[in-house]
Amino acid sequence: MNKYTEANKRLALALGWTEIIEVGGALLGTPPDGAPESRGQAIVPDWCGDWRECGPLQSSGISLQWKHNRVMAESRSGGLEALLSSHARRCDAARYVIVRVKTDELEYSK
Repeated sequence: MNKYTEANKRLALALGWTEIIEVGGALLGTPPDGAPESRGQAIVPDWCGDWRECGPLQSSGISLQWKHNRVMAESRSGGLEALLSSHARRCDAARYVIVRVKTDELEYSK
């Protein structure tokens, strides 16, 4: 499992998803509402790979700061940074730290 898939899985677990498995690069699992219309399974959102999924996370109070060779995401519970050189594109680094900060925020609040 790559770091993006792992970060997506960790966030899904923090949001209440269960029985998560990787199938062909995608994550499947049971969402908190049970997904009754799809026999209890659904595709876990690709927060690290798609701004349509990640955008709502950022709008929940996470700010981004760009500093030279890194990007930092901060929320009320703390912040993380990612080196741009560790990611193929700047937007990948941004989504990754947003997902990690949101996950930490949810885990911290439990």
